[in-house]
Amino acid sequence: MFLILLGVFWLTITGANYPSELLSTGLFWVEDRISELFLAIGMPVLVNDLLVHGVYRVLAWGNIGYAASNGNLFPVVYAAGRLRLPSKSCV
Repeated sequence: MFLILLGVFWLTITGANYPSELLSTGLFWVEDRISELFLAIGMPVLVNDLLVHGVYRVLAWGNIGYAASNGNLFPVVYAAGRLRLPSKSCV
């Protein structure tokens, strides 16, 4: 029983880094593509730096930190669920 408990702890500690790393890689890949797009359409470098390397990076790091600290990989889905949008009912 103790070995099973140690196995679960080991899996939790080592396995928790993989989803966070995947999320980080994906979000920062998107950052590079957005930056390339903005520069390709002629946006000034200062605006690109403020929007992409400033605002987007802070939001991306915030989502990664949130996911890592709470174990929730979908904070946007969680936030959308709390909006209390009207649902279609068959009344």
